[in-house]
Amino acid sequence: MVGPDNKEDERKILQEKLFSLVKARLVSVAEQRTMYHKVSKLNKSEIGALVLRCANPVSSVLGHIIKKLIRLYEGPFKVKAVINNNCYALGTLDGKEVGSYNITQLRTYKVPCTQP
Repeated sequence: MVGPDNKEDERKILQEKLFSLVKARLVSVAEQRTMYHKVSKLNKSEIGALVLRCANPVSSVLGHIIKKLIRLYEGPFKVKAVINNNCYALGTLDGKEVGSYNITQLRTYKVPCTQP
């Protein structure tokens, strides 16, 4: 026969296991979040850096365009100026002004490696 002490012990053990699983999940989500912000965030000191801007693709039945097959980002563009903490003025590589964009619409451009 199982007494009240055994049920309480089992309950505490299960509770501790649950807490450890939740803690591990929270730690992994926090690590993923920091990795995402390291990749996507631009620095103020990077004027002249190459970036990609969000393309905002739209599907079209008549044009036979499928959104999931369209590129998500356009570019590269050059950062011309920092308007404020989260707004950047962009220009083409030729020097023409493109406009100003929020930092959430930009990604850093990584130059593809060319192997001999």
